[in-house]
Amino acid sequence: MTGVRSWFGLTNQVDCFHNDWSIMEPLRQLLKPAKTGEKWADRWKQEQRTAFKNSRTKIVEKIKDGIYAFTPGLTTALGTDWSRTGMGFHMTQKHCKCNLRVPSYCKDSWRTVLTGKKFTTGAESRYVPVEGEALAVAWALGKSRHFTLGNDKLIVLVDHKPLLKIL
Repeated sequence: MTGVRSWFGLTNQVDCFHNDWSIMEPLRQLLKPAKTGEKWADRWKQEQRTAFKNSRTKIVEKIKDGIYAFTPGLTTALGTDWSRTGMGFHMTQKHCKCNLRVPSYCKDSWRTVLTGKKFTTGAESRYVPVEGEALAVAWALGKSRHFTLGNDKLIVLVDHKPLLKIL
């Protein structure tokens, strides 16, 4: 099960999965507790093998050109997320001239420059959601400080609406 959780963590860092989770649905079944006496081999069926291969192919296609280098002066977006088991961030930069203020999925507009994730500690896993989401922002800003300190074109993206007023 640890390997499946790790695979979900990796796919969370690749932006092509943010708008299509259907490819991962068969693997979600493996995150549920096994029935008594059920072995891993009984749970890893053709449907799961196909989902894993398809998701692997999608990741390779998305990142085949690699991670782009950070370019000072470009609009930079830092998206963060927290859960009881971990937190992560995804930094992208805008390389197009369109009027979109947040990362979109059009080709060559926003490019990944940095990602990160970590498991939460025992204490961090007991935070209430607003504290956890704020922790994820603070942690991500610290990890990306070489790119974010003094960046006047930085956008921080969170998915926890109550945190917006605090930030």
